[in-house]
Amino acid sequence: MKKVVVASIFAAIALFVWGFIYWVPLALALNVYRTAPDEVALAKALEDNLGNNDGFYFLPSDMSDEATLKARHAAGPIVTIAYISGGRPMLDPKTFVFGFLHNLVSSLLMAMLLVWLAPRLRSYQERVRLVAMAGFACAVFGNLGRPLWLVQPWSYHVFQSVYEITSWLLVGLVLAFFINGSEK
Repeated sequence: MKKVVVASIFAAIALFVWGFIYWVPLALALNVYRTAPDEVALAKALEDNLGNNDGFYFLPSDMSDEATLKARHAAGPIVTIAYISGGRPMLDPKTFVFGFLHNLVSSLLMAMLLVWLAPRLRSYQERVRLVAMAGFACAVFGNLGRPLWLVQPWSYHVFQSVYEITSWLLVGLVLAFFINGSEK
């Protein structure tokens, strides 16, 4: 069990570093994040309309009249808003702590799957492939459905999927180095 925990810690560290590289310089270089032409006016309009009602909003969403909803949906715009009314510190240390813990728990879960299946796998490459394929399935299911079902732009979700696929490959490389089937 100690080997599984150590492997998961190293995998979480690798994920943390990879996340920084992917989401800061790479995302900025590829212009993944869009900027509203008048961000202050948009923020004010959201505050005026949503106030302190934090939540996840879809526009159009008025279900009281189906014909109007269909017309507004066809005319656009179609918007998804994740709204949090209060601010918080930029680069809040708590975000990094909880982000690392998220990476650690995710790595531990994948490590447990690998421990369970590693005795059936003959090589390091097969162990890496198992983790990478499990991550690939999660990325496809978790991200590529959003543009379909929630009518969101493909570009961001494809970028997110590539991040997750490469992250799980990285986790697989680390975990498979430590976990070889003799951990039970």
